[in-house]
Amino acid sequence: MQFSVKKAIEKVQDWMSAAERLRSRVSDDDEVFAAWCTLLRDFYQHLPPLLKLSHKALTVKSLPHISSSSRRMANSLNSLSS
Repeated sequence: MQFSVKKAIEKVQDWMSAAERLRSRVSDDDEVFAAWCTLLRDFYQHLPPLLKLSHKALTVKSLPHISSSSRRMANSLNSLSS
């Protein structure tokens, strides 16, 4: 079985969009919703670097850029579960 990073990114982005739509319908202290958002965020933060690492044109010089873009993505996703 192969793992498609692009497909995973698409699916998680769909789920994060669904989370945004649900946010107004659940209470602020809903632990299940908060856990779901955290799970999505934690899983998604690994996907952009995996996508970059799977690119055939990757060079060693690319690695610092991959790390910094991953941190920026994780920071922006933190606001989803807040």
